[in-house]
Amino acid sequence: MDHFLAFIAHTPVWIWFLFAMLIWVGHRRSRPRVTTLRTMLILPLVILGVYFNFMWGFTLDSGSLGGWALGLGAGVLLGWLITRGQPVRADHENALVGLPGSWTTMIIIVLIFTTRFYFGYYFTTYPELKFEPIYILARLTTIGFFTGLFFGRVFGHLAQYKRAPSEDLSGEPRGFIPHPDDRIFFKGPPPSLQRVLNNLTGRRGR
Repeated sequence: MDHFLAFIAHTPVWIWFLFAMLIWVGHRRSRPRVTTLRTMLILPLVILGVYFNFMWGFTLDSGSLGGWALGLGAGVLLGWLITRGQPVRADHENALVGLPGSWTTMIIIVLIFTTRFYFGYYFTTYPELKFEPIYILARLTTIGFFTGLFFGRVFGHLAQYKRAPSEDLSGEPRGFIPHPDDRIFFKGPPPSLQRVLNNLTGRRGR
């Protein structure tokens, strides 16, 4: 247990900032949103860049690269299947897409960091296994799979976008579409809370 806590304590601070940012992104994507086609690619490209930087630490051979490619293909297929039945709104003229809310992004992000910490802790405990071919293959296959999941979901949404009838989405807010439960952030607090605030500030409600 002490070894695990020491491993957590020595995790670089930027990892926690990245994790917090991705959790925020995952939460935003749990609500329906309107976004541009280019913006859809940002998160998959960020994940791809982080993983490519991570892969440079390994001695790559045909076997490990084959495992990465196999995981990538499986992830793309599963990501595409996940989004195949999700309704997508399309604005072909303005290159805008209306996406349904989903917790899938959040789940994938948590799984990525869980496996990352598992491998990190395991190889800190047993450093002699870090460069064993079978473990390199396992890590690269996992990396390819999660990368493929993000790109597969984008490809699935793009396929739905092309088939969907075009409608004007330019007047809708970008990012995510406010939910009625979010009125405290978008339309002010509910009346009961507003009266309390008025009393505290010396203002009288009308």
